[in-house]
Amino acid sequence: MNGCKALNYPAFIDNQHYQSLDLDLSEKQRLEAMLDNISRVFLLTASHYDSFDELIREYLLSGIEIFSLETGIVSQIQNNGDYIICDVVSPVKELKAGQVFALKDTYCRHVYETQDVLGFPEVGKLDFMRGHPVYENLKLEAYLSAPIFVRERLFGTLNFSSTKARLHGFSEQERNYIRQLAHAIGNYLLLREKEQQLLQLNQRLQNFVGFVSHDLRDPLGSISGLSKLAHKKLEQADSDKKRVLSLIEKIDQATENATELVHSILDCAALNCGKIKLNKRRIDAESFCQFCIDSFMLGKEPSNKEIVSLCSPELHLYIDKQRMLQALINLLNNAVKYSPANSRIELHLVEKNKGCEFSLSNSIRPDHTEDLHSQTPSSTGFGLDIVRTIIEAHGAELELIETSKNFQARFFIAAL
Repeated sequence: MNGCKALNYPAFIDNQHYQSLDLDLSEKQRLEAMLDNISRVFLLTASHYDSFDELIREYLLSGIEIFSLETGIVSQIQNNGDYIICDVVSPVKELKAGQVFALKDTYCRHVYETQDVLGFPEVGKLDFMRGHPVYENLKLEAYLSAPIFVRERLFGTLNFSSTKARLHGFSEQERNYIRQLAHAIGNYLLLREKEQQLLQLNQRLQNFVGFVSHDLRDPLGSISGLSKLAHKKLEQADSDKKRVLSLIEKIDQATENATELVHSILDCAALNCGKIKLNKRRIDAESFCQFCIDSFMLGKEPSNKEIVSLCSPELHLYIDKQRMLQALINLLNNAVKYSPANSRIELHLVEKNKGCEFSLSNSIRPDHTEDLHSQTPSSTGFGLDIVRTIIEAHGAELELIETSKNFQARFFIAAL
């Protein structure tokens, strides 16, 4: 990535010197053209657009006129090195929206590596560009490009090019124009990203209300019904003491379930609002893995589902132990729900990319093949919402697959 930074990129020309090079226009004409370009850039960045597609189309059409270049492209650069054309305006028929190229095979590779605005007035005269596949195939001589940033993260590039060389080079004013346009695109993307986050939060709120109304109604209804039945039994002269005690035990269990749900609701809300701060510390992964399983099995009756931990030796984690325990117990609960009888549920902790990958999955033990089609309890999803909140607070993202026979969950925690 640092290789291109040592290259001798063409410099942008001082504005006054650049204007003196163009003898075809009078000073008045040059001033009018500059004011016109300033107005166009201002109107572009101040206008409201209903969609990203509408915005980039207008930016490309205007940029082609402002910079007097033939082709305009807005690209997105993926982490895997893919260069995707979001939209393009060009007489070159080979370039189309949606096309994917290797970043290393594009001029924009240099913008990506320098993280700066670059202008190549005549590519054929640059030793490091003359053999470039784009130049060899499309003969694009002039190239001007700026990086698009969203939250200081490189999204892609705004670039303009032409088969005709720019004999006088690119001016500092043109560099400022394209930088301002790219910055405006980045701001639009940031607003769109925030809007999508708000929509997701609204959907999670709707799900939250659904989960609560569903999950809380059952235990509260049970408490009310069982309490009335217990009172009725006590009022009877020949009441069965054992039956009454059994009803009271059920009331206690329903009360505990309702209380646990309320605590989970409050925890989830507090995490989402940032009220609970993670208390991260360095812990041994192997012992934590076993501790999670032991905590999950505490008080449970033996079952025909085996739970084991598999952990890389000498692996350490930097996490909030109690919160992560809460998340993994929820995942183990779902793994048990979504596993047929005689399943083996494995909790893996593996060192990967200077961090730790958690994975939880089930499999049928080879000595048992029956009950593969047994029904599993349905999940309301509220527990998994808490899991996602905790895992996201650790800077990770939960991948989840649930079917009637399979359960897989995976997330990656970066190292300290």
